[in-house]
Parts: sequence; structure tokens; C-alpha cells
Amino acid sequence: MWGRQTNEQMAGTNQQQMKQTFIVASLMLIIGVLAFTGMMNISSFRHQYVTSLMNSQSVVVGETVRKIEFAVKYGKPLENFHGMTPLLEEIRGQLPGIQQVEIYSSAGEALYALENITLPENMKPRAVFPEKPSQAYVYGLEEGVYHQFFPIFNQDGQPIGSLGLAFSENLVDQRVRPYLYQQGRNLLLLVCLATLALIFLSGKKSPVTAAGHIDRKILLWLMVGVIGSAQIIYGFLNYRMFQEAYLTQTRDNTAAVASIIEKDVKTVLDKGVGYHQFYQMDQYLANIANSLPEVEGIRMIQNDRIVHGMTPEEAGSAWKPGEEATGLALPEGAGEVSGMSLQVTISQEYLRNQLRELLLDTLTVLVTSTFFMVELTFFLMVWLSRKKKPTSVGEKTRQMEEIPVGEEIWQAEEALQGKEHLMAEDQTLDALVVRVLAFIVFTAIFMSSSFIPLLMKSISRPVMGLSENVIYGLPISFNFLLGALGIILAGRYIDKIGWRKTFFVGSLVLGAGTLLSGLTTNPLVFVLVRGITGAGYGFTLMAMRGCVLTLASDKFEGYASLNAGIYSGMNCGVVIGAMLADRIAYRGVFMVTVVLIALAGLYVLKFTQKPSDAEIKTPTVEEKLVKSADKKQIEPLKHFFSDKKVFLFLLGILLPAGICMMFLDYFFPLLTQEMNVPVANVGRAFLVNGVCIVYLGPLINRVLGKRLRVETLVVMGALSTIGAMAVFASVGTLMAAFVAAFLLGIADSFALVAQTNYLLGLESAKILGQGLALGYYSNVKKIGQMLGPMVFGGMITLGNQRGIGFIGAGVLVLTLAFMTTLRRSKAEPEESEIPL
Repeated sequence: MWGRQTNEQMAGTNQQQMKQTFIVASLMLIIGVLAFTGMMNISSFRHQYVTSLMNSQSVVVGETVRKIEFAVKYGKPLENFHGMTPLLEEIRGQLPGIQQVEIYSSAGEALYALENITLPENMKPRAVFPEKPSQAYVYGLEEGVYHQFFPIFNQDGQPIGSLGLAFSENLVDQRVRPYLYQQGRNLLLLVCLATLALIFLSGKKSPVTAAGHIDRKILLWLMVGVIGSAQIIYGFLNYRMFQEAYLTQTRDNTAAVASIIEKDVKTVLDKGVGYHQFYQMDQYLANIANSLPEVEGIRMIQNDRIVHGMTPEEAGSAWKPGEEATGLALPEGAGEVSGMSLQVTISQEYLRNQLRELLLDTLTVLVTSTFFMVELTFFLMVWLSRKKKPTSVGEKTRQMEEIPVGEEIWQAEEALQGKEHLMAEDQTLDALVVRVLAFIVFTAIFMSSSFIPLLMKSISRPVMGLSENVIYGLPISFNFLLGALGIILAGRYIDKIGWRKTFFVGSLVLGAGTLLSGLTTNPLVFVLVRGITGAGYGFTLMAMRGCVLTLASDKFEGYASLNAGIYSGMNCGVVIGAMLADRIAYRGVFMVTVVLIALAGLYVLKFTQKPSDAEIKTPTVEEKLVKSADKKQIEPLKHFFSDKKVFLFLLGILLPAGICMMFLDYFFPLLTQEMNVPVANVGRAFLVNGVCIVYLGPLINRVLGKRLRVETLVVMGALSTIGAMAVFASVGTLMAAFVAAFLLGIADSFALVAQTNYLLGLESAKILGQGLALGYYSNVKKIGQMLGPMVFGGMITLGNQRGIGFIGAGVLVLTLAFMTTLRRSKAEPEESEIPL
């Protein structure tokens, strides 16, 4: 009896310690997730604030640029422009935060400057505008300084130079800081409330069992429920705060516009010119209104009548105030009746668009942080289980099998039950270890996916007569090419050195390639280092597959966890990288990626270290394939590739699927830049695509998998891909591109499994061996991904919509060719479905 009481006391102490550890770790998790949500929200708001600030500055600069263009029109050369310095001084007088105002030639050479501040090399290409620029200005952030450039045109409408502004990032920080403080107060309040809720709910239903084990289902529901609710509330509070801040900024911009016009009007009035004598005032007001998207219209009003509007027809008509307008009394003109006022009307359509963009950003952050929260919860499970779990196999066996002599029979039964629980717990735990590792690695890898083509575009130069669009895709193609070679090479050596050493080799190569990607400005070197990055990716991917074979007791559960971690990491990585790119520039994102790769290495050292790990050398599937291929299996291989069904499946389904995947990786970033929309939209497109795969995929497979044959699902996946191309080819808008991303996600959500089942069910694949058939499946898919940027780059030279339409038509032809193999006789057996 005494022994039983002692064991119960020890169990109670152990449970209490685990509960305390759980509360502390959960508090850290709550702070981490909400801080992550807040960081992404403030980054999104900051980007919109910077855009609004740039728009307001364009009003002041626009007037100066028009004066310069007017002088050039009448023969004054830009290179020898007398009186340029006073014009630049006038800009700095109206924009006190500006550090530098400079004029550049069409070749990017500095002609005039107020301060002796050298323009960074990375910014010089932005000072050169193409023949017909689609943007009113461009800007970039380099070394803590924002640079904004405006084109200057000659009488033929051709750019002959540019005007550049430079101002410190601190100017933006000062404006954003009050909202950051308010966001921090909201965060602190929600952390306290969430912690209290967690303590209360865990008291009602504890995730720690009486034996001190972790009940993962209870823990997952607790964390998702509490932190998810806190995230939703936090997102709503941030949206309302940023909404009010944006409205305030819009009103400030319109007030600044009114003040600029008032100053110009006063200058003219002082010369004795009356309001009714103003010449081309309507054109002047229209130019200012068009330069600021927040402004719907600018009019001079007297006695509820329009004296000067944005068109000559408006003069004399009745004044009808808009939904919101900024009014400013104007000085009296010589010999004229007083009562003249300036009315600047805010564009409600633009305001709605911007608030919708803010809402989309908030929802994007919420979905991304949900992925982040779930994966961090799984990490919490791994960490808590490792604290409870014995550190060695021998110690685990002793703890499970040692039963003290003289104890009652109930102790033996209790020990056996604990042993069974630990064995079942270990199977799930090892799968979670792999999932968290995959999440960290793929978050790092995909952080740069949203801007690789854009970065290549900014540093590219003509190569071997290739079109520009093909050149922009070379880093992606070379990445996939060496990635495929890395997978093959790792498959040959992982059995000799073990998965952990393979992972560290891959991490070093991946980290080196990523670091060099952020440092180089040479396009050929950039393509090369992206290839190095791809080779590192291949090694790490193979290592994680080897990790599943080594650690996971249930291989199917292990691979399912690996795929879940991969897709979660992809979605988080793209969204985070796209948002950070607007904040810390491309180079900064590469540096963050290197840090995450290092964290992945530390995670492997901490959470996969077992005494037997370094010695375990389990042959991978790829290694077994190499050995089996060496055993004179030439005839099955020949039979496999000569099979019409296999050939048309690889050519008609798998290769086009790999090519069309590059719609997101390659084409979408270029489209956002062409449409002059934020890079964050690339992250949203990946998020739409990933949510379909991660969440809709299992549901679609459960519903359709039981009702339709596997080849029908393969064709449906191809038709969904064709539909994605057709939607964009028909409309060509950003929304159509998002619909295409959605349809591609729907296709992958069930077609990936269906394609694998179809191939493995073919007779020639069974003769060759399912493992070797899967190896060729992966290689063909990689070839498609490698060719994708070249295909898209070549086709869109015909125009975005037409080029994507031709790609869709090509996929349709190949799909029809594949469908000719689906006719079979009644005596021919159906392909077997193999669940993966």
C-alpha cells in the first residue's frame, strides 16, 4: 500500500511539473504567434502608408516636372538647364523630410543635385525609364533610405531623364510608431486574456494525463481554440486601427494638396490677376488631381457655383459636394467679390479599393498565421514529449520493463499499459518531428519564390539572343535542374553517410547558395548560385525522406506528415517573403532565409539526436532502385518506356502538369510587377493554391475517390489545369490570375494522388517495380518544372493572354492524346488503386 501511495505521489508530482511546463511553453507560443501576426499586419500597413506618402509627394514633384518639361518643349536642354537648382530647392522646401533631390539623364547619370549623396548601385537602374513607362513613379528601399524616381518627357512623349527624391526610413518610422505602440498594447492585453483562458480551460480538460503524458488531441484543440480566437480578435482590432489611420492619412494628403494649390493661387493673385482671368486653370487642376489617386476632383467654388473645375464645361455649373471633401477658403482677388473656396473631393472608389486591400492583407495574415500557429503547436508537442520521453533506447526499455520486486499485480499491469501508450505515442511523435522539420526548411526555401523573376529582371542583360522573358526564368529553371541532380546524387550517398549528415551537407549548400543569391548583382552568377541552392534543396529533401524511413514507425503517417509540413512551409514562406520584400528588400529576405536554414540544422541536432542515429543507414528507395537497376533489369525498363500508356501519361499528363506549376513560381510575380500591384499578391496566390491542396484535397479525395475511377480523376485534374489557363487567357486580370491559382490548387489537391495511383496500377510499372516507377515519375515532374519558365517566357512574348492561351491549348491536345489510351476491352483488368 505504501508503494502504491509513493507511485501515485510521484505521478502527481510529474503531472504537476508537466502542467507548469505546458503553461510556460504555451505562454511563449501565444506571444510568438500574436507577435508574428502583429509584425505582418504592421508590415502590410507600413507598405500602404509608404505608397500613400509617395502619392502625396508626387503632387509637389509633378508640378516641378511639368515646369521642366515645358522649358524643354521650347528648346531648353536638360543637360544645361539654367535655374534648375531653385526648382529643386522649391521641392525640398515643400517636403521638409527630403534629404536629396536630383536630376538624372536618360542613361542614369546625375546631372543636378542638392546634396553630395551618391546613389547606390542597386538603385541606378530605377532612375532609367523605358520608352513608354506605365507608372507615374518607381521607388525602392536601400540601406535605410527610400528612393523615388519620376520620369521627365520631351515634346514627343519620350523619357529624357528622371527626377529623384531620397528620404530616410526614419521618416516613415516616426509616422508609423504611434500605431505600433497601440498594437503593442492590444497584444499585451490579448496575451493576458489568452493565458487566463488557457489556464481555465486546461483546468477543466487537462492536456497532461495522470501519468504525465501529453494528450495531443486535447492540446491541439486547446491551442487552436484559444490562440485562434485571440488571432481573430487581434486581426479585427488591427484592421479597425489601420482603417482609421489610413483615412487620416488620406485626409492629410488632400489637405496638403489644397495647401499647395492655395500657395500657387496666392502667387498669381499677388501679380494682380483675378480668378476669372486664370488661364488653363482647368488643366492645372486636372493634372494635380490625376497625380494623386486619393483625389476624385478639385474645384474652385463661389456662391455654390463652380468657377474653375477640371474641365471647361464645369465652369458656371452648380456645385454638388461629394461624400467627403476638404474645403479651404481662398484669398480675395483684386476687385472681385470674396467667398471663393477650394474643394478637394476624396475618391470614394479609390478609398474602397484601398480598404479592401487592407482587409485582404488582414485575412492573408490571419490564414498565414493559422498555418504558423498549427505548426508551432506541433513543435510544442514535440518539445513537451521530448521532455517526458527517455533520452535513449536503453533507458526507455528499462523504464517500461523494470517492475520493482514485491509490488502488487496492478503495478505490472500499469507498467504494461504505459509501455503500450509510449509505443503508440512514439509513432505519432516521430512523424511530428519530421513535419516540423519540413515546415522550417520549406518556409526558408520558399521565402524568395515571390520575387526571383523580379530580381533577375532588375539585373538581367541580353544572353545568347534569348528573349527577356526566358532570361527572367533562367534562375528557376537552373534551380530545378540542379535540384533534380541533387536528389539523384543524395539518393546514391545517403545510405553511406546517413540521413543526418546528408541533411547537414544539403543545409550548408542551401545556405551558401542563398547567401550568395543576396550578395551578387551579376545575372550569370545569380543563375549559377540559384542552381547551387537547388542542389542543396535536393539534398535536404532526400534527407527528410530518409528521416521518415529512419524515425517514423508508421511510414505512411511519416510521409503524410512530411507532405503536410512541406505545403504549410511553402505557404508561410511565400507570404512572409513577399511581405518582407517590401520592408527589408530582396537581400534582407535572403539573409532571413539563411537564419531559418541554420535553425533547421539546430532543430535536427536537438530533436533527432539518438545514440543509434549516426550508425543507422537505412537504404532509401532511390538507392534500392539504383541497385535493382544494376541487376540487369534492362528488359522491364525497356518495356516500361515502350508502353503506350506510360509514354502518353508521362508526356500528356505529368510533363504539362510540371510546366503549368510555373504559372505561380514564374509568371505571377512578373504579372504583379507589370500591373504595378504589391508583391504581397504573389503570397496570396500561393496561399489560395496551398489552402486548396492542404484543406480541400483530403475532402475531395474522400468524396471523389470512392465514386470515380482513378483515370477519370487524372483527366479531371488535367481539365482543371486547362481551365486555369483558359480563365486567365480569356480575362487577363489580376482576379483571373487568382482564379487560375485556385483551379491549379484544386487540380493538385486530388490529381497528385490520382496520377501516382494510375501509374503504379499499370502492368508495366508493376513489372519494373513500383519504387523505380515512382523515381521516373519524380524526374519527369522535375523536368516539367525546369522547362516551365522557358515555355512561359517564350509564350508570353506573344502577349500574356495569348501566350497563356496557347499553353492551355497545348495541354488540351496532350490530354486528348492521353485519353486515347483509356479505351480498354472488357477482359482487360482495371488498374489497381494504391493508397498513398
